[in-house]
Amino acid sequence: QNYGEDTLGIISQYPSVGPDTESAWEDGNATWVNVSSSSNATVSGGVNVTLDTTTYVETLRPNAQGSETALEQDPTSGSHWDKVDEVTPDDTSTFVYKSGGGSGWRSSRDLYNVEDHAEGSGTINNITVHYRVQRYYNSRDGRARASIRTYITTYDSNYHEIDSSDDNWHDYSDEWVNNPNNGQPWTWSEVDGLEIGTSLSRYYSPFRGSRVRCTQAYLEVDYNGYYKQGNITSDPINSSDLDSWVRWGNFYTNDTTPAGTSITYSILDEDDSLIMNVVPGQDISAITDTTVKLHAELSTTDVSVTPTLHDWNVSWWKTPPPDPNLLVDYIENESWTTIDEMVRRILPEEVNYNIYIIDSSTGYIFVDTGGYEAKVEHGLPGPESVTVSKMIYANDPRGIGYNLYEVRFVLWYK
Repeated sequence: QNYGEDTLGIISQYPSVGPDTESAWEDGNATWVNVSSSSNATVSGGVNVTLDTTTYVETLRPNAQGSETALEQDPTSGSHWDKVDEVTPDDTSTFVYKSGGGSGWRSSRDLYNVEDHAEGSGTINNITVHYRVQRYYNSRDGRARASIRTYITTYDSNYHEIDSSDDNWHDYSDEWVNNPNNGQPWTWSEVDGLEIGTSLSRYYSPFRGSRVRCTQAYLEVDYNGYYKQGNITSDPINSSDLDSWVRWGNFYTNDTTPAGTSITYSILDEDDSLIMNVVPGQDISAITDTTVKLHAELSTTDVSVTPTLHDWNVSWWKTPPPDPNLLVDYIENESWTTIDEMVRRILPEEVNYNIYIIDSSTGYIFVDTGGYEAKVEHGLPGPESVTVSKMIYANDPRGIGYNLYEVRFVLWYK
């Protein structure tokens, strides 16, 4: 054991995006460390990193017939819903339409079941029905509107009017922020139970009437959720700023990862190149770089929840500067007769240490100290050994005679 626990320093970093965020080393040596970069991550309160929120849109298309099939279809084979379900509109190739006699305005409606949501979660902002329509055939006005059906009740938007001279295709959309049945924000179960469609109207005057057709209809669900991925990188942690730095210690984090979320960590060099991937509590003493950065990758498979990095830190080992003369002078200038007295008077009992009685010319270990020196071998930085010129008999408690004697103390500690 080369270092006592009181030689451990810790730098705790509380990341934030901003110039005034501070970080403190837990040994009381204060400094300032900010976040050098982040992507899709929010830092709040100076201590919590979460994924940013963003707006998502999930598109749901017709997949079955709904409660009404009052329009006509072209071609006549197949179902009404498959005339409007394409991703790219095919215009006059497949469509549903309104025609027929009778003076004045005449309207008909189709409703279609749509796919259940597969990706969405979180808070729904609104739903929007998109549909592509055209007025054609004779110079009479036409109009179209979106329809939805929820809780066995059908609701229509306002009409979009099409002039009798306008035979262009129009892409219309109508939005519902809340469910019209209860006035509350939409839920995902309500979206899954929804039917959408169009109500088409044509105007007929004697001997002449227009037609209105729809070639595409689909639903978009606008919702807020967390980004699925984000990351954050600390500013450089430079060992030259750390008190008596000898080597890195361990990497630590305090995080919360709900089901479906995760945070992975790594240590980067000052140029943002990967040094090593790490897990909380990991020993990082193998890192020889004197400047490091901390990096975290946050992810979620459920955008309604986010992982949270509360704080992170790295520790380092430090030691007081060695002063072998302190020990040598103390021993040479004192008159003592036993190892126990030396340990008691000079050093606290902290770590394992060996004292050998050796021949100063040959290096051999002797059982007698007559005319020989004692060699102190240690693992701390500095000289490999300290030679003591005055050594009295060292009795080995494990046997008879004056042999190797083990004591416990810390070299160079006052």
